[in-house]
Amino acid sequence: MNRKVFLSLLAILIFYTAGALVSVRYLTDTTRELNRIIKMHEVEELRKSLVINVQAVQNDLYTVNTPLTSNIDFIVDNMIKLEKSAGVCTTCHHAPGMKERLIDIQNRIDEYGDALSYYLTGSANSERIIMLRKSAAEIGDRVLLLTSDMSHKASAKIDTITNSASRRLKEIRMIILITLVTTFSISVVIAFRLKGFIVRPVKELVNATRRITSGDYDVNVSCKDRTEFGELAKHFNTMSASIKEGYEKINREMAFRKQTEEALVKSERFLNSMFDSIHDPFCIIDSEYRLIRANEAYVATRRLTGTDFMGRHCYEALHGRNSVCGGCVVEKSFRSKDPCAKEKLLTVDGGTKIWLEIYTYPVFNKDGGVSHVIEYSRDISDRKHTEEARKAAEEQIIFNSLHDSLTGLPNRVLFFDHLRHAMDRGKRQEDYLFAVLFLDIDRFKVFNDSLGHSMGDVALTEISRRLKESVRSHDVIARFGGDEFVILLDNLKSREEAVPVTEHLQGNIARPFEISGREIFTSASVGIAFCARDCEKPEHYLRDADIAMYYAKGRGHGHYEIFNKKMYASALARVQLETDLRQAIKLNEFRLHYQPIISMETGAVCGFEALVRWQHPERGLISPAEFIGLAEETGLIIHIGEWVLNEACRQMRIWREKFAGRPPLTMSVNISSRQLFPNLVTLVGRVTEQYAPAPGSLVLEITESMLMENAVTVLPLLSKLKEMQVQIHIDDFGTGYSSLSYLHQLPIDALKIDRSFIRMTGKKDNHVIARAVATLAHGLNMEVVAEGVETEEQLALVKSLKCEYVQGFLISKPLEAGAAEALLREDRRVPA
Repeated sequence: MNRKVFLSLLAILIFYTAGALVSVRYLTDTTRELNRIIKMHEVEELRKSLVINVQAVQNDLYTVNTPLTSNIDFIVDNMIKLEKSAGVCTTCHHAPGMKERLIDIQNRIDEYGDALSYYLTGSANSERIIMLRKSAAEIGDRVLLLTSDMSHKASAKIDTITNSASRRLKEIRMIILITLVTTFSISVVIAFRLKGFIVRPVKELVNATRRITSGDYDVNVSCKDRTEFGELAKHFNTMSASIKEGYEKINREMAFRKQTEEALVKSERFLNSMFDSIHDPFCIIDSEYRLIRANEAYVATRRLTGTDFMGRHCYEALHGRNSVCGGCVVEKSFRSKDPCAKEKLLTVDGGTKIWLEIYTYPVFNKDGGVSHVIEYSRDISDRKHTEEARKAAEEQIIFNSLHDSLTGLPNRVLFFDHLRHAMDRGKRQEDYLFAVLFLDIDRFKVFNDSLGHSMGDVALTEISRRLKESVRSHDVIARFGGDEFVILLDNLKSREEAVPVTEHLQGNIARPFEISGREIFTSASVGIAFCARDCEKPEHYLRDADIAMYYAKGRGHGHYEIFNKKMYASALARVQLETDLRQAIKLNEFRLHYQPIISMETGAVCGFEALVRWQHPERGLISPAEFIGLAEETGLIIHIGEWVLNEACRQMRIWREKFAGRPPLTMSVNISSRQLFPNLVTLVGRVTEQYAPAPGSLVLEITESMLMENAVTVLPLLSKLKEMQVQIHIDDFGTGYSSLSYLHQLPIDALKIDRSFIRMTGKKDNHVIARAVATLAHGLNMEVVAEGVETEEQLALVKSLKCEYVQGFLISKPLEAGAAEALLREDRRVPA
């Protein structure tokens, strides 16, 4: 449309401009002609004036004695003006051919002027003046002639030009009139044309707009031209369709919103019912920390009353504060925009404390910020109590794993941890000193078995208490099991400082215990190991202190020893000895030697004591004193004892067969405490069944200490052995301690007086002890065997004590089987 309007207006403008340009051209030319006419009239007026003046001068020249002064100046002026006008006329309206004549006229005028000047200024004689006057008159005539001719031609030219200018003015009027009429006509045509182009589409658009305004969204404008109105109609139709679609969408959205609102109402009702039916506390808090909503459980849990708390700040309504609580989980959710959780101990009315598990969930607005926080709580008091109980149980388990269950003292694991710290400190500080004490309660097994394990536990508890009193607060006491205790003396000033501590704790333990109305005495053997740079592990200190403790026990009860390198070397030798001992059992390296036992009644050999020897492949024959103790500790004595019993019975059977005419020989076998239980009866039964010794010929020797340490269980065992016709002798009687009221209840056949009492005969009145033992045995209907008789004096003592049997180096050293057999053949007797 813009193009059509533009082209129409452009056509009008072009046509109007063309007419105007033509008119202007004509006007310009006409104006130029008029200017030429005016100039020509001015020149003609000047020429006429010149002619008149020249004629006047000529008249004066031709009239004698007439003065010329009155017109001379005027002629000069006219001549000047005429020259100028003639020059202008030559350039503006005369044809180039007329130029020569104009120049000629101008030259004549100049000559005329000169002639007049000569005439007027001449002072010659009258003839000369007349001649000058005549000459000037002639020149003036010629000027008049030329000027008149020129004036006539100029008048004709002016008339021609004037007529031409008149015609041009008429033509200009006609052109302007035609231009105006044509322009108006074209404008009218274009106006009507534009009306069709503009008004109709606009009217159609206006009508369509009115229909849309009235609610008719199906309207469609049919204008399909290529103008802006066509594009506008196209966009209008698109807009109409969009409005229709939008209106329909709005209707749908309104219907959907109505449904949504109805659903929201239902949902609100449902949420309200669900909100109030939640048994756990539940509330909503806005960004200003105001309580927006809370269910009944929340109100009840927080002990809120009424509904006036709604809209108040949570920290004010719940805690009486004027600012957000420190560590507030709601504040954390607002800040982090993440769900958060926290456990909180809440004190309610009456001082009751409950545990709540609080969860917070952020609610976001359309800008991504947190507008509200939902707080959900659960009462986890039962769970917390369970967790606390479990935690206490776990702590107790950890405590139990690191402490002795009976005494509450640290156990091996915890002690080693403290010891490692001490070792690390010793590596960092050269002047740091500590000591490890290994403590063993002497003869604890005796009264533990005799009084019962419960009483033993009471004793251990009391010992633990006394140990705590004996050391410093930063020292560590641990129980390693049984009657073994280990003490870490920390940060000692010197080695000597450990000695009084050790003596002090030994003194405390040596004080009598009163348990269940009984007074019990005991002591402690202690081994001490000081901080040493060559000990790399805690076990090394324990090993060294243990070695020292065994050396202390070797000295007797209630002693202590400080570890040194020789002890360790001895311990290593002991380890090697144990290895060799185990190898000896596998390779059957043991041998039996037999020491004769003489009957004091007949003086003849009545039996033998089987004594074990170890035939070491490198060291040769090893005495039992060197390895029996180790065998007892390691339990290897069970295997050795079984071999000894089997070998002794086998040899006894051989001799019985070889010396069938002799009374049956007895064979005494030493029994270790480790052999008593649980298989001694079974072992003896198997051996007697295999070798069938004569009744009473097999003698088992047990020590006094073994009887008392196993007092409760040994009586049934001995009774079973007696039923198997095995004799029981008490070895080393008098070196231990026995209850005489208990001794007579045991099925004992004989007592063996220890060699230590036999050797006391050199001192006055020392034989009283040996005599008391013999008297006791005879009083209990038991026989007496005296061992270790090495001199005639000792033999005389034995005879005076009326001992039934005697053995010792005076009679014979232990013999190999062959030598013993030769002795039997000799049948040598000792004088009675």
